[in-house]
Amino acid sequence: MIIVRIDLLGPLAVQTGGGRSIEIGSATLRALLARLALVAGQAVTAEALVDDLWGAELPAGAANALQRRVSRLRRVLASAGEPDALHLEAGGYRLAFEPDAVDALRFQRLAEQGRAALAAGHTAQAAELLRAADRLWRGAAALTGLGEAPFAAPAADRLAATRLLAAEDRHDAELALGRAAALLPELEQLAAAHPWRERLQGQLMRALQATGRQAEALAVYQRVRTELAEQLGVEPSAELAAVQLDVLRRIPQPRPAATAPAPRPAIPAGSSSFVGRAAELRQVYRLLTTARLVTVLGPGGAGKTRFVRELLARHPEQPFGEAWFVDLAAVADPGYVAQTVLVTVGPQEQLQPALADTGTASAGGIAERIVAALRPRPVLLVLDNCEHLAAAVALLAGRLLADCPELRILATSREVLGLTGEQQFPLPPLGLPAPGSPTADAPGYPAVRLFLDRAAAVRPGFSLGPESAPAVIEICRRLDGLPLAIELAAARIRILDPQELARRLDDRFQLLANSDRTAPARHQTLRAVVDWSWSMLEQPQRMLARRLTVFAGGATLEDIEQLCGTGPELPRAAVLDTLAALVDKSLVEVGEPAVPGTGTRYRMLDTIRAYCAERLAETGETEQLQRAHALHWTAFAQAAEPRLRTGEQLPWLARLRAEHPNLFAALRRSLDAGQHGTALRLCAALMWPWLVQGARYDYQLVDRVLALPGAGLPTERTVIATAHALVLSSAFAGGAPELGRRAVARAREHADRAERGAHPVLVFLAPIDALLAHDRARARQELTAVMPEAEPWTEALALMLRGLVLVGENELDQARSDVARARDIFAVLGDRWGRYLGAQSLASIIGEPATAAACYREALACLAELGMDQHVPVVVAQLGYELVRAGEPAAAQAELTRALALAEHSTDQLAAVWATGGLVELANRSGDSAEAQRRFGQLRRALAQGAGAALLPAMLSRIAGAMLRQGEVAGARDNLRQAVDLTMAATDAPDRRAALRILADRAGANRDFALAATLFGIAADPDPAGPTADLRGHLGDEAFEAAYHRGAALDLDAVSALATPAPEAAAAPGPATAPGRADEAAAGPLSASGQRPVRGRSAD
Repeated sequence: MIIVRIDLLGPLAVQTGGGRSIEIGSATLRALLARLALVAGQAVTAEALVDDLWGAELPAGAANALQRRVSRLRRVLASAGEPDALHLEAGGYRLAFEPDAVDALRFQRLAEQGRAALAAGHTAQAAELLRAADRLWRGAAALTGLGEAPFAAPAADRLAATRLLAAEDRHDAELALGRAAALLPELEQLAAAHPWRERLQGQLMRALQATGRQAEALAVYQRVRTELAEQLGVEPSAELAAVQLDVLRRIPQPRPAATAPAPRPAIPAGSSSFVGRAAELRQVYRLLTTARLVTVLGPGGAGKTRFVRELLARHPEQPFGEAWFVDLAAVADPGYVAQTVLVTVGPQEQLQPALADTGTASAGGIAERIVAALRPRPVLLVLDNCEHLAAAVALLAGRLLADCPELRILATSREVLGLTGEQQFPLPPLGLPAPGSPTADAPGYPAVRLFLDRAAAVRPGFSLGPESAPAVIEICRRLDGLPLAIELAAARIRILDPQELARRLDDRFQLLANSDRTAPARHQTLRAVVDWSWSMLEQPQRMLARRLTVFAGGATLEDIEQLCGTGPELPRAAVLDTLAALVDKSLVEVGEPAVPGTGTRYRMLDTIRAYCAERLAETGETEQLQRAHALHWTAFAQAAEPRLRTGEQLPWLARLRAEHPNLFAALRRSLDAGQHGTALRLCAALMWPWLVQGARYDYQLVDRVLALPGAGLPTERTVIATAHALVLSSAFAGGAPELGRRAVARAREHADRAERGAHPVLVFLAPIDALLAHDRARARQELTAVMPEAEPWTEALALMLRGLVLVGENELDQARSDVARARDIFAVLGDRWGRYLGAQSLASIIGEPATAAACYREALACLAELGMDQHVPVVVAQLGYELVRAGEPAAAQAELTRALALAEHSTDQLAAVWATGGLVELANRSGDSAEAQRRFGQLRRALAQGAGAALLPAMLSRIAGAMLRQGEVAGARDNLRQAVDLTMAATDAPDRRAALRILADRAGANRDFALAATLFGIAADPDPAGPTADLRGHLGDEAFEAAYHRGAALDLDAVSALATPAPEAAAAPGPATAPGRADEAAAGPLSASGQRPVRGRSAD
């Protein structure tokens, strides 16, 4: 007795035997019930359920999430009278329902019974069964109302395909019973919806003929023939042509002949677990519902065979008919392709004749026997490993598809078959962690998961730890995410740890061999995998494959033609077709243009590239090709570099980023080969692109270029040294002033002979020298001298640097004017990098919080255009801090929280300091002392990482104020004294003076005006009438002058006691100071990333 019915053929509905509807609940719970109901009585693994319910969008703790939903579903079913319906078994979860309790399973049973009756010649019974099957449907689509569950759409498609097949069977039965007139409206509608489904079109022709509309029937044939020719390049099938002939001869619908069902073939099962690729499995399944020939493509070791087997295993009841698996790997002679297929799919009575006459039977004759075996029924024919027989397979596939209207072919190959209508599916590598992503997330990526699974098989207990994770990720990445290569590497874990294995991958072909003796010979070693592909290449293809290895990171067709298209065997004109052949053979990948309009990119997987590089070395062409490569990319860099200072900056910056591997490889090879001139020219052209991208280049590599012997190319040497010194100077907080001074010395060795107007950076040698010497006055003078005859871009950079030097001298009005003017010039020129620097620097000195926030937003917009994501966290944190000062706590909380999350993801400690400091200030302002203390603990831990240490004094003074408000006088005194001690520990007088101004600001904000004036005097503020005007107003001129000059007379090293006021005064409530003013001299005008993490203005 059925207690509960589950209806899937429409919106999900659940009813008791008495007709009462049962409410299931959420979409995910409905999807879980539907997934189990589709295979009622069979277990579904927890892994498969998780994949089918959530796909790539896994919830946190997916296994627990599944268990919770299973528990809820049990309660729902128990309320409906089925308390024991959902079982937990070793294989997974099983819905213990009778199949007829599920309408989809009842439909499939009736459809199969109807089809069997039709095949046996029981036409009336078949029509009755098939009509009953169709009446179960409650709408046009099955499995609706299940949310976004990934399994739902493919399962609904499968049911729809089965419904269509059952409808075709029903049409045959109804036509044989003389019911054409009643059937005609349905046939016309279905034939219009499926114009290439030839069985339907033939049934429509039969119905039109039976109702006296012969001309319309013939018109249907002509329409189908035209569409098939234009869209697929094929003629109608023999069956449809036979219907046309019957219409012409006025022969009525024949009664279907009884046929014995063929035995279901066995599909080879995988011997190990299948990892990942759930989305790809769904994609290929969908393709099979719309295309009759699908080719899964990929290089050797991509896992194509295992992928297809998994597809068939997951869909044993797929609607495409019986699945026949034909492995062609061992077939060496193209003439034996058809025979191999016949041996697999042909009835037993055909096999002995076919095997006996192999010497005389033609391929066409054998193909006819295959057609005879396949034509009567729907079949999915899987042709595995077709690449070495591509032409013969294509010929046979074309014949079979033309003559067997219900046949579908799923092929695997390293090379496309090249048939019209072929749907190609390049199988991508297994997913890899993105560079910089947390190593703790690595096991969630299929490539790493496969490595761990296979490694544990040879070394029980192996797991991913903090020490091994980076090495495992490197192994998977260097092996391109190719399953076979990863499995071969994981097998080595039995005798090598991951770090050792990663170090030995340079010799991957010697290292990676298969311990599975049952594996095919072509999969026994990594070298054998690529040997198999190499053996199928023609000579020009091998030549291009070898030469392509000179590129690092890919190239465009134009680059490939210029460097590789030389000589009579591979002229430039032949490169395109030869490259296309390598793409078709899965040896070269096709990528999107780096910049729209710059051309498609082509690259080799690292394993293929390493193999072909060995072949290149055997020819002796390596050195010559690498020299040409270096010259090519030097010319490219020289053309790109000046455009970075114009409105063309963004597309050229994108192109330079895309070609960074080529440019870097060219520079290293030039140095290694002793090609000093090329190395100097290329390095000179790369210095500004590197600086614009954040100055995160290889300092040692540049030092190596600067140390090249000789005096030639003085302009290039001076450009390199000056730009390098600019990065290392205090202007960019490079943290390596000694290296900067050494670079200046090298620049001076060649500056007299350099062409001064050759590059804008050359005029900044003297100012940079002054900055490295901490001589702000001279730096200001030298920068001023640059401006009168400078081009606009040079003037803008000079103004920017001078403005930030003026900040260090506390001339804030002039500094703001210079920086604002520089930003405006950069904006007119279209230089987003300069505009970003100007906006961010102006924000740090503008004084008014809302205006500063607007500047930071402008800087963030420029960073987004530049694609410089590494600088975003600290700017977002600075924006959040300004919003705190502007009195926008909700917006500030949002930006600071976002900045902290970005900082944690990118390990940007300076951003973490800024964000945490902002949250400290936010808590202080809201009076939440406990939260301020908690955040301050986080701040101390962030500062312990070494970033932004000069921010600590200001933070300590804030905490002192918060503690005093809570009555913790002793703690407030200790924090403030520590702040002063840190302030006075600054390394030089300008830095200490700048730090003292922080405490002066603090004292003034806390209304200790006399102490503030004294501290300004100690700091020797050059403009006491500027930032100290408010103090004069509070104290009066006489008292202010006395306090100021008392401080000016004190020794800078003897002020700690004076600078530590009583906490009652120093930490009184009052407006807070922005963090980091102590940093302004220590960090200099710009940070290493072009960011200014400091302030040079009075307290707000």
